[in-house]
Amino acid sequence: MGDIILSRQNQNVKIKHSESILECIEYMSNNLDKKITVEDLAEMCFFSKAQFTRIFKKYTGASPYDYLIKLRINRAKRFLIETDLSLEEISSYTGFNGASHFIACFKKHENTTPYKYKNRYITSKFSNI
Repeated sequence: MGDIILSRQNQNVKIKHSESILECIEYMSNNLDKKITVEDLAEMCFFSKAQFTRIFKKYTGASPYDYLIKLRINRAKRFLIETDLSLEEISSYTGFNGASHFIACFKKHENTTPYKYKNRYITSKFSNI
């Protein structure tokens, strides 16, 4: 009987953790243009920074910082192909600390620069016409 109760308690904790992580992911997605720190996210979930980082990585496969960067880059990619915004404007709308930080992160994660990414998209779009 004790094992069943303990098992149910663990399930409840796992559900609570996954709900907290989903809330943080939603918060990140809706606030990409704002400064978001791991400390802030951990506080939202009532975890220590270390505990939050461990649980977040367990559920998503990425650290909170890496996950946030991926969200920001994905949003930036949409801006690159759907708008004529400057890199400075895109970096501001996606929460990067300036165009140089945005370019460095983009290049690290996409293995190309934002400029080349946009040109490749435009070239492939027109070659399919």
